[in-house]
Amino acid sequence: MAMVTPYKKVLAFDIGIKNLAFCLLERETVLGLENCNLLEPVEPIICKQCKLKASYKANQEPYCKRHLPKTYLVLPELTGKKLPSNKVLNELVKTHGCVSTGKTNGACIEALTTKCAFHLEQPKQANASKVSLEHIHDCLRQFVKEKWLSFTGATHVLLENQPAFKNPHMKSVQVLLFATLREQFLMYQQHPEYHLVHAKKKVLIAEKGDAGYAERKHKSEERLIQLFEQGTLHPTPLYDRWKSSTKKSDMADALCMAVDHK
Repeated sequence: MAMVTPYKKVLAFDIGIKNLAFCLLERETVLGLENCNLLEPVEPIICKQCKLKASYKANQEPYCKRHLPKTYLVLPELTGKKLPSNKVLNELVKTHGCVSTGKTNGACIEALTTKCAFHLEQPKQANASKVSLEHIHDCLRQFVKEKWLSFTGATHVLLENQPAFKNPHMKSVQVLLFATLREQFLMYQQHPEYHLVHAKKKVLIAEKGDAGYAERKHKSEERLIQLFEQGTLHPTPLYDRWKSSTKKSDMADALCMAVDHK
């Protein structure tokens, strides 16, 4: 009598905050392969005249280089990321004939605004290592909730094991993700197996430790391509989407973990 292979639906995670990757694998079929940014997207400041990102501020209005009104002067002292000293500001006010109500930085800037363009700093997403654990936990809860229709029914959950002393912040993300996933599965009376996977286990032929980090990333991408091209994994539009992605390695790591799980 032929042995029946136990049903497995493996959900594997490569841990990250801006790059949290997961792979959902059911036998030889990849059901999910995605790289997610847990943090809220930052909306760029757009030029008043077009859809390009603004680089300058003229009379408090944002402009790109092309649409900056010609009536405004572009001075190197005012279009860098840092404003010059008070002495330089006062010299600029005098040189360009601006009417100022005083000699303070604020008064000089107000006067120069009538004739000069200023550098506009685009908003940036928060540094992942500076984001509070409370906020990360909230983001993880929302992430799991949004992906639940894909995650439900998983029989095995794999989490990349993070080094506690070398990367404590990411270790906390790992623990929070485990807790969030477990709570969600328990809510639906589901009890998958949980496994922690050491980073070096993802690509066994690469050198261990930091020296092998780049090699492991490259090898995991090579292996993903091989798995699909040689027919080990079934064809899927997810593979084409992965090939066009600018961030491939984390998804490849997650897929390798899922494939290797015995």
